Amino acid sequence: MPTTVVLRARSDNGQINSSPISGTAPIIRLQQQCDYTLPIHADDPDGDEVRCRWARKEGTDKIIPAISFTNDECGGVCRALPDARLESSPCRIVYRASTVGWYAVAVMLEDFVSSGSQQPLSEVPLQFLIEVREQTDGETIECRTRLTFTPTTLDDKHCVAIPPGQMFSTFIVVNEEETSKLGEVLLVAPQGLVATEIKEYEPGQRGIDVTWLPKPEQYGQNVFCFSALDQAGLSTEQR
Repeated sequence: MPTTVVLRARSDNGQINSSPISGTAPIIRLQQQCDYTLPIHADDPDGDEVRCRWARKEGTDKIIPAISFTNDECGGVCRALPDARLESSPCRIVYRASTVGWYAVAVMLEDFVSSGSQQPLSEVPLQFLIEVREQTDGETIECRTRLTFTPTTLDDKHCVAIPPGQMFSTFIVVNEEETSKLGEVLLVAPQGLVATEIKEYEPGQRGIDVTWLPKPEQYGQNVFCFSALDQAGLSTEQR
């Protein structure tokens, strides 16, 4: 899985470019016979526009056109998610989960200096797995978990400034229903973040506390994403 980065100074600000980063969960579980729009969370430390595309097996490098590659960008899993459509910006996959099984997804994240630019500054691979779960005979199809995050849980794309030497703390809490109970909270987090076991906050509300004390080498932008699974394995949206 090649990564392409140009180390010369950028023409717009004279700085070395920083590549896109992603907090996408490593495994996404879907229900058979349901339609999904799956956002791929990606950000750029420089504030550049981030676009995504399917990883390719061979072609010509767009950053260094003189390079033609035959080593595939996707590690042998190019376009392995059948009938899926990838939207470039914002990056998301539109997919109907028709067939039960495990599928590997391989995309490339590219950053561009402006919305009109066609020349990426860098190309970074991203891979994750999708599991399509079988529909049990006689089971009512539930395409979305009934779990919902409480208003006090961090919003999507929320940015938190942490002064040096101070602790970050928050909690991730969901509203449960009689037929939809919290089973697991999935985290994509910086090293050193600590999470508690699932606990009750109020009747019908359960979740976890998280704390993180950044080390000096972690100063700068860090990605923290989360989602919740109910006991049937259905997921909330990822934030």
